[in-house]
Amino acid sequence: MQSDGTGPIAELSGYFQLFDPEHKREEDVFQVLDYFDAVNFAPWVGQAGGISLVSVGLKDTSCPPPIVYALSRALSGEKKLLIYPEYGHESPDEFVDRQLEFLAGELL
Repeated sequence: MQSDGTGPIAELSGYFQLFDPEHKREEDVFQVLDYFDAVNFAPWVGQAGGISLVSVGLKDTSCPPPIVYALSRALSGEKKLLIYPEYGHESPDEFVDRQLEFLAGELL
């Protein structure tokens, strides 16, 4: 995954430049980051037979698409993935409508 100078990849690069330029503690850093990776919580989502709605902006640098796809694959139960090719971390106005339709379909 390439960085465009923003988002988590750039933050990691900046961290290593400032605090661990030889990457001597890289394994430790990634172990700590595992605690914050949403994919680690995915097995608990949808366990009761529910369905998950996931969206991804293909230009997102905060939550890059490969991370969102990994999360989606790791979710248990049924899932629906909405893909927005021209969006970054924001979502289109119609996404709120899609969320409401999704919730109404699940709650009724």
